[in-house]
Amino acid sequence: MTLERLERWRLHRWPERFQQAFEWLEGRDWAQTPVGRFPIDGDRVYAVVAEYATKASGPLEVHRRYADVQFVAQGEETLGWSNREDHAGEGPYDAERDIQFLKGRGVRLPLAEGWFAVLLPGEPHAPGLDPKNGTTAVLKAVVKVLWD
Repeated sequence: MTLERLERWRLHRWPERFQQAFEWLEGRDWAQTPVGRFPIDGDRVYAVVAEYATKASGPLEVHRRYADVQFVAQGEETLGWSNREDHAGEGPYDAERDIQFLKGRGVRLPLAEGWFAVLLPGEPHAPGLDPKNGTTAVLKAVVKVLWD
């Protein structure tokens, strides 16, 4: 996992699809960006923009085919994260949605406005959790990057 401010993404060495994701995120006027799905490079790279209220708890999830670039455009949240080998209990894998839910909890990391987290396939994470100051409203983009 990588946790970083968006303006610092170029300090890291990223494959081309991740570069497409970051360039898309940088080019947004978030006040004018509607919620929904946005193709960037077909099904290889696409973004999902959502508005929601954070929640006190949620399950860990893991993906097999796509990496996530989770970016908080407005607001703040906490991101749960864990090592895959720390979780024995797991639900069924939904191939259509590329998601599997795991039992257990991870460490909680702050994801503030302007920050992103890159989660590779196989990295358990629980997005959208309440920050320390309680439930908040969030505008967030998750860019899905095909990992092949």
